Formats: sequence, structure tokens, C-alpha cells
Amino acid sequence: MKKRIGLFLVLCMGFALLTGSAAAAAENGWQDAYRNILDETIRNRDPQYRNDVAIENSYLLYDVDKDGTPELIIKTGTCEADYAGTLYTCRDGQAVKVDEFGFGHASLYSDPGENGIILHYGHMGYAFGARFSLVDGQLAYEDIFEDDLNSRLMEDEDAEYIPVDHFVPGACYLTLCETEKDLPILHYEEIRQALDGEFPKAAELRWPNDDEEFYVKILTENKPVTAVSTDRFSNQPGVIGFRDLLKQDVAASWMSGDLQLLGAQPADLNGDGKLEGVLELAEDGSGSRMCIYLAEQDGTVYAYLQNYAPETIAVDGNGNLLMTYSYSLDLKRLVFDGDESMMISLPLSAYQDR
Repeated sequence: MKKRIGLFLVLCMGFALLTGSAAAAAENGWQDAYRNILDETIRNRDPQYRNDVAIENSYLLYDVDKDGTPELIIKTGTCEADYAGTLYTCRDGQAVKVDEFGFGHASLYSDPGENGIILHYGHMGYAFGARFSLVDGQLAYEDIFEDDLNSRLMEDEDAEYIPVDHFVPGACYLTLCETEKDLPILHYEEIRQALDGEFPKAAELRWPNDDEEFYVKILTENKPVTAVSTDRFSNQPGVIGFRDLLKQDVAASWMSGDLQLLGAQPADLNGDGKLEGVLELAEDGSGSRMCIYLAEQDGTVYAYLQNYAPETIAVDGNGNLLMTYSYSLDLKRLVFDGDESMMISLPLSAYQDR
């Protein structure tokens, strides 16, 4: 297997030179209930509202009270000054609105083992954390920490906010997803398990179609891929030849030159035993980076586009992506299904060195 992986990398580098649900939860009917809420509040609203008024339309699922069924949190608004969150729970197969809360300058984090979800607010050098809990069907609030960055900056100009997991061990940033996507609903169990450090792992790895040159041929022969955005900053080129995807402004609109392949590695990103391709690319001339993740599914090769890519990527033994930036070290996991994909954040403690 190592020989095959090495061959894939060598050939791809050559190309660079040449081209320069949990069953219990399902019984509660929460999936359909939350889809209906998303349809009513966001998806079926007038396009003028969606495009011009509610700039931020995103959501996440998280089991706040740890009863086995997730809650739905929708974020809407036009800017940090008016972002708002609305939390729903599911009772007897129906989505019930519990409460609203301010979501400006804030992020949500997991609260392992507790009845709660952590809201972390940070703005102009001051931060605090609050635990939101579900008690008797109502949202209860409890302040759990404060952080005065301004005082530390007086002694250390490089000081930063204290990470949430310093105050709440095991807490992890909860990634929001665009409301147009069903991915968090369809793959809720996969995401939940990943946050808990549980990852599927196949006993044996294989190439798509049992062809060790499968991805190499895509790169070198300009084979078609279905290119879709994994973030909000890439374009949605659709079906396109791979070489054409690398041309200026195709994968993203900020480019002043074509993309050049820097490196490639095969990895099983979802634990099903079939290898995906992890490609690192840079804009010719500027060095601005992108990543493309190639995944064959039911005869179609999808190219998931990630903008603002890290300086380096290492894939661990569980298919998680250790991303090195100049300012941080992050552990991510690509969740994908056909033309939908998203990156979720994981605690660094979940990283497993090969």
C-alpha cells in the first residue's frame, strides 16, 4: 500500500511540473421536523429577504441536554451587530422553538458530558463564556468564565484570547453550515461521533475501481469532475475538466493566475475504505493557497473546493486533516455526500499520528 501511495504522490508532483443517524433519534422524527423549520424560516422565504436582508443564514445541530436527540440552532442577521440565534428542540416529532439569543461576535462550542452548549463572546478585548442548558423545556443561562485580553496586552502585545477548552475541558468549536445544505441532518451521527473522538476505520484500503492510477488519470488527462464549494468563498463550477478547473478565476474569483499543484496524497477521509485524493495548490505567482479533495461516489468524481487553505496539511490515521497556519494549528474533518460538503472542527486531542 505504501508503494502505491508513493506512486500517486510522485505522479501528481510530476503533473505539477507539467502543468506548472442514530436509530433512536430517527424514531423521534427530528430530521423531517428540522427540515420543515429550515424551509419555513429560511429556504422558502422570498429571495429578496434571503439575499439582501438575512446575509447570514446558517445552522448547526447539537444535543444540548444529551438526551440522544439533537437541538437545532439557526443563525440569521446582517452583521455582527444584529446576528441572532434561535434554538429549537424536537418533541413528539415536532420542532418547538425554545428561545432566541444574541449571536453577534460569538461562537458556539460543545459542552462534553454536560447539559449545555457553550456560547463564547469576544469583542474589543473582552470575552466571556456562558452555558446554555435545557431545563424543563426552557433555556437556562449560566455565566462560567470571563477573559480580559486588554489587561494582558499591556504586558504582551502578542497575547490572545484564552481558548475555550481552557475553561471547559474538551470543548470544541461547533461548525455552522449553510441552510441550503442537508448535510448536518443526513450525517448527524458521523459528526457527533467525530466530536466524541470516534471514527469509522476500514480494515483495508482500496483505490476507486481498484485502479491505483485513478486520480492520476484525472489530473493528467483532464477528466471531468463535479466541482463544488466546501466553504462560502469558492465558486461552484459544476462539471468541468480538472485542468480547466485550475484556470484563473474558475475555482475562486480572487485569482490573478492559474492554480499550480504543489502536492497530493491519497487518504480515506470518511472511513469507508475507499481512498480520496487530497490536493494542495497555490495560485501561480502569489502563493495564495487552495485545497481540492477528490472523491469518487457512484461513478461521479467530486472535487470539493476549500479556499484560504493552510500552509501544510497532514492526514492522520483516522482521515482527519491537521492544518498548519501561520497563526494556528487546527484539526478538521471533511464531511461529504454528493454535491454537499463541509469542514467541521475537531479538538486537537483527536489527532492520531500515523
